[in-house]
Amino acid sequence: MKVTGNQLSDKLMFYENRNLYAEIARAYLKYNKVYHYRLKKISDMSDDEVIQKCHWWYEENNLGEDYRIFQKNYFNQEYKNVVKGDIMKLKDGIVTNSIDGESFAIATGKAAKNFNGLIKNNPTAAFIFELLKKEQTIDSIVSAMMQKYAVDEATVRADVEELINILKSKDLIED
Repeated sequence: MKVTGNQLSDKLMFYENRNLYAEIARAYLKYNKVYHYRLKKISDMSDDEVIQKCHWWYEENNLGEDYRIFQKNYFNQEYKNVVKGDIMKLKDGIVTNSIDGESFAIATGKAAKNFNGLIKNNPTAAFIFELLKKEQTIDSIVSAMMQKYAVDEATVRADVEELINILKSKDLIED
């Protein structure tokens, strides 16, 4: 089989931009609410794996044209929030409350299968938990925090990212 110059150019462009292709593939799967593929989490896959699994997924579902449109829109930044992959909220079953001025969160129902403890929150964490009851991005949380507290963006962002990483590690956030 002879490879044309355009095919070779396309292959070279793909390998030079593998991270970009993987980012698009992850964003497309997330946009379609595909978080696992054949029992493996998309977030745990290598770039090559996620590109391959995305291709298989859209082929299995006859969504090749939809994927090409998504790619085009990605480059036009129409799906910016989806592509960033930072839309998140607390999992169903995470209950927050305050007793005698102390804020806390507990997992109930299905959420309690992965986490069975009590989280005591300081006022800042309690505010973030309240925000995360609805879909948020890190940017939206940082913005809300900056409006509420007189702190610079870098400090707020670092604190928000630290808490989000802890919540993700405890499997308390849907993204």
